[in-house]
Amino acid sequence: MLKHKSDEIILILTFLLLVSNLFWLMSPKSVTKCNTTNSNKKNVQIFLLAGQSNMSGRGGISRKVVGGNVTEIWDGFVPEECKPNHKIVRFNAAQKWEEAHEPLNYGIDCLSSCGLGPGMAFANEILKKDTNFGVIGLVPCARGGTGLYRWNRGSYAYDDLIKRTKLALKDGGIIRGLLWYHGEGDIRTNNGSSSYKIKFEKFVNDLRSDLNSPNLPILLAILPYPKKPFEGPYIEVVRAAQLGINISNVIKFDAEGLEIGSDGIHLTTPAQIQLGQSNMAGRGGVIKKIVGGNITKIWNGFVPEECKPNHKIIRLNVAQKWEEAHEPLNYGIDCLTSCGLGPGMAFANEILKKDSNFGVIGLVPCARGGTSLDKWRIGTHPYDELVKRAKIAEKSGGIIRGLLWYHGESDVKGGNGYKDYKINLEKFIHDLRSDLNSSNLPIFQIILPYPKKPFKGPYIEEVRAAQLAINISNVIKIDAKGLEIGPDGIHLTTSAQGKEEIYKVDTTNYKKSSGHEEEEPQKEDVKITHVPLTYEKRETGDSLAAKLAEKIESAKETVTGAGAD
Repeated sequence: MLKHKSDEIILILTFLLLVSNLFWLMSPKSVTKCNTTNSNKKNVQIFLLAGQSNMSGRGGISRKVVGGNVTEIWDGFVPEECKPNHKIVRFNAAQKWEEAHEPLNYGIDCLSSCGLGPGMAFANEILKKDTNFGVIGLVPCARGGTGLYRWNRGSYAYDDLIKRTKLALKDGGIIRGLLWYHGEGDIRTNNGSSSYKIKFEKFVNDLRSDLNSPNLPILLAILPYPKKPFEGPYIEVVRAAQLGINISNVIKFDAEGLEIGSDGIHLTTPAQIQLGQSNMAGRGGVIKKIVGGNITKIWNGFVPEECKPNHKIIRLNVAQKWEEAHEPLNYGIDCLTSCGLGPGMAFANEILKKDSNFGVIGLVPCARGGTSLDKWRIGTHPYDELVKRAKIAEKSGGIIRGLLWYHGESDVKGGNGYKDYKINLEKFIHDLRSDLNSSNLPIFQIILPYPKKPFKGPYIEEVRAAQLAINISNVIKIDAKGLEIGPDGIHLTTSAQGKEEIYKVDTTNYKKSSGHEEEEPQKEDVKITHVPLTYEKRETGDSLAAKLAEKIESAKETVTGAGAD
């Protein structure tokens, strides 16, 4: 999409907060069409579920000693998100379609006790977002305790996956994707972990070949770190292998941060729901609901006018491809949190509103919810992924115009993060500019607002002081104090997301010219027009970012390249 070097790239590290949205799977390019001989079944939207015990389902499982023997028992609790739906069917152990219900994997995986997995929450979430999606057919094939070598072509687990898929398709249907959660066994041994990447790549290629589906979408869950008493000494090796997978239409979701049960490896029921709903990143419009005694997060789906799509605004998606940008902007990038509205779309729309000749704006979301500043050092996944995605974006041609940075929510809670926050942030800025060869990269540093109850941030003063004390050229500080915060006490509301990031940016390219590395980059003016806004509620009571054209109240502020103070 970026055909000319004059096109603009805005590097957005969207505010470390941004629902469930797997609707990239719904596009015509992502599906595998199959024969449709039976009119009653030909439109079934089929998802395959495979991997190990967490995909098989261990939510709600506890161990009890009965007669001197240890047995596993499911508590029988089925939360609202996992309840049956007449538009969700499963392919059972007898190779017949039936209305799906928990435990979804019952009769398929005979080696261990069945509990809740992510499948039902996943399907219900799709239907909630698109009531016209059609009937969803779930084909559970997970096998607890299977190392990756047991998913080689010719093994029982692999061959049964192929067999069940083809039987499910015999009356017609469309394969929409494979959900894959695996690795719990391989992190225990060097043999299983050392060749994990090669084996998984072969599994993907064999599966696509045997199903005659070369672009079959695969949703790969990156294994979270286990906790005691489970021992997984090779977790780093397997995670690195999974994160290193670079195959078209393999979409990676990091499960790190999801709640793990007392056995140290299996996800709890709430975590399975969160995994199934594919929680991802921005919290505008995200609310907490208590369902069956459990807390779940839901986006209200409201997209204000200021955040609507524009053909001149694109985003670099999780597959490293440019596409027309839309909310939730960060879906697919950050999989630990519920996706809602962030500031990116309103920011880009405001730039184009003020300057219709600005060009194409490319947004590169890289935010990671729940990451303290020590997770943004060279060598960490968030930092390395930021640099990688920025460089991929530049390959298409264009100019990095700035970084939007909102951070600190985790560090105000405690630990040691707040003590060295200023030093660590300065190092992050210097490292990023060096790695992007952009010594004067404009950085828009949002100063963290004061949280409110129930959120506890005892070190807010220390973190704010550190952020305010940053004195680096072209770091523009914007205090978010006073913006509206939602009921969780820390995340901005939809209207606040619109308010805080409305800045008209007028910069030039600060990268050194190719072949002139010895030259100092020319210092240019950076003009920032700050547009504070007032807000109102629509008569319906919905929250909105603001009617920008009607609510501009204040004047312009100019910040030069010499500094931001």
